[in-house]
Amino acid sequence: MNKPDTFELFDMEDEIKFREDKVEKMANACNYYINKEDHTLGNLIRMQLLQNKDVVFAGYKNAHPLKYDIDIKIQTVPDVTPRETLGVAVNELIDQIKSLKSQFQDELAKNQKHHANEMYGSSSGHSYDQNAWDQ
Repeated sequence: MNKPDTFELFDMEDEIKFREDKVEKMANACNYYINKEDHTLGNLIRMQLLQNKDVVFAGYKNAHPLKYDIDIKIQTVPDVTPRETLGVAVNELIDQIKSLKSQFQDELAKNQKHHANEMYGSSSGHSYDQNAWDQ
């Protein structure tokens, strides 16, 4: 089978994770190679970059479906570097993920508290009903 072994997706022995290559034929443009990543990260970064008014172009590609690496191309306005916009985009994504995690944990805690009150009764006079599970 042509599919790479799952272990190869995170084993970084003697491999680089990230590389920056300046695009000589375009002003304010760079290509970024990210090893052992796929469309999940590529599309997240691209979409975040496109929300930045200083980004002229942002795109990514996965060169081959059986290889887990992506190339991201960024072109910016003259007074901002592609590296700066990539850093901003990654930090914004980290903040969004932290916020999502916090919201999830808050909702989970509310849900667990609500179900605990339903199961064991609460000060509102509700009591635990074993037959409720049998319905």
